[in-house]
This record gives sequence, C-alpha cells and structure tokens, in this order.
Amino acid sequence: SLRAFARSLDIDASTLSALLKGKRPVTPKMAVKLLASLDTDDPLLKTALGKTPCMAPLAGQSTLCRFENCVTADNLSDLEGVLQDLFIESCGASPKKIIIDMDPYDDPCHGQQQGVLFNGYYDCHCYLPMLICGTVDGGQQRLIGVVLRGGKAPPTDEALGFVQGLVPKIRKRFPEVQVIVRGDAGYGVEEMITGCRDERVDFCFGKASNDVLKRQAAGLKERVDRAEALRA
Repeated sequence: SLRAFARSLDIDASTLSALLKGKRPVTPKMAVKLLASLDTDDPLLKTALGKTPCMAPLAGQSTLCRFENCVTADNLSDLEGVLQDLFIESCGASPKKIIIDMDPYDDPCHGQQQGVLFNGYYDCHCYLPMLICGTVDGGQQRLIGVVLRGGKAPPTDEALGFVQGLVPKIRKRFPEVQVIVRGDAGYGVEEMITGCRDERVDFCFGKASNDVLKRQAAGLKERVDRAEALRA
C-alpha cells in the first residue's frame, strides 16, 4: 500500500502522494533521503528497472554521489568536442555553406539547484541553456552542442567562446566553406558582431525595431517587397 511504501522510505504518506502526483518538487535533500531508504537489492525494484532479481544490487546513494562528482571540467569539454566532431563528420566531402543557429531556451526547475534563478521573461525559476545547431547546404538541422547556463544568463553568455572554438575546427576541415552565425536580437550586439568578423564568418542577427531603424530601412524594405512580389 502507499502507506506501507511511505513507511519504508521513512516519509509520511501525504508527502509521498504529493511527490508521485507532481504537486511537490523532489529537492536534493529529499532525493538523498529516498535513495538512502530504497532497498537496492529488492527483487521487485530490479524487475521494474528491467534487471533480473539475481543480479547485483542496484546503485545506492553513495555510488550515485561518487559518479556525479567524478565528472571533471575536462570531461565536459571532451564531450562538447565529440558533438562538434560528429557534426563536422556529417558535413560531407565539400560543403558550400554551414549555418550555425544559436537559441536560448528555458528549462524550468523545481528545487534549489545551483544556478537556478527567476527569469522575468519566462516567468519561472529555470536554467537558460543555449542550443547550438548546424545546417549544411540547406539540409537537415543537426545538433552541435548544448551549453548549460544560469537562469538569468544574457543571450551572448558563452556564445562567442563556442563560436571561437568551433569555427577553427570547421576551417581546418573545409577551408573554403562559407560559415554563417545566426541568432535573434539578443545576439546582435557589438561583442558578437566583432567576434564574428575576427573569425571571418558572416552573421545574421536580429535587431530590435525602433523608429530610426524603420526610417533608415524603408528604402531597402520597399525593394525587398517589390522583389518578393515579382517572385510570386
């Protein structure tokens, strides 16, 4: 029963019910308590996880804690490099154009994890990772990397560093390929523009609209509208 299971975990039944229904977040402290209370040699638990009852006990809290803390910054950097290398391998023999898209997105959190902050734009406590994808000659978009960032990170946080690490790898393999970095208005700042020029890559960043910009772009917009009308 729920009450019996709650007693085995050393928590009250109402707390367990709220956790199972998603009405209460699992805090790091609660997670440690639950892992410490679970019988990792329970044959039913092993079966539920696709293991056979005669297998060795499942990983307990201490094992998971050691695994979590054994990962180093160098390990993470190596993993980032693997994703970049896989993308470059997928580019074919002689690509003409590679577009690198950079997009932040919200990852809502429900505990007290390090780096979680309230983001007013997304109206939640979250991380704000950056997703980097690449498109080769108008083909299918492929993942290049994901950068975990704090909940109030500015759009450009770690973006330029990623570009500066990726572009030389692409140039080394494909010296003549055109590289375009693309992002929304958050990336259209001096730091990113100057950095892209230094790396000899083209860029396409959004720009927040204002009356001056509209006035200066009116002639260009009119020409584009005419061209689109002729194409239709």
